[in-house]
Amino acid sequence: MTRRFFHYSRLSFLLFTFGAAPLLTLSGCSSKEKTPRCLTCGMRADADPRFRAGGTLDGEEVFFDTPKCLFRLMESGKDVKNAWAVEYYTGERRPVDGLDFVVGSGVLGPMGDDLVPLSGDASTFLEDHGGRVLKRSEITKAVLDELH
Repeated sequence: MTRRFFHYSRLSFLLFTFGAAPLLTLSGCSSKEKTPRCLTCGMRADADPRFRAGGTLDGEEVFFDTPKCLFRLMESGKDVKNAWAVEYYTGERRPVDGLDFVVGSGVLGPMGDDLVPLSGDASTFLEDHGGRVLKRSEITKAVLDELH
């Protein structure tokens, strides 16, 4: 009886070790990632939620890790519709046309120098962090090239 029990317990151990365990390990690996990637640079789009941006391109929702990446794609000629950015203080999505963007401040995004989206009066932000305020229409390729 003990010998049979030992045989079955060893057999169970071997089956689990070489059968089920590798399958359980592989089931954790997935080629389909749940976290969206930035359409411009490929970085995770949720690296810092304060700098997230997005919109619709060719009927599909797209995400960006920073407003800088969103505007770089838009400046390249892509027609991103319903473009939005997360307002720095409130953390709310806002249409980019209704936001001001501070460039050259001491606030860094996930990829370094960036455009900081603000709504309303930016004077407190400028006193704390410096920079200059731009409207959406003032964000050009030259401005984006200044950002590293």
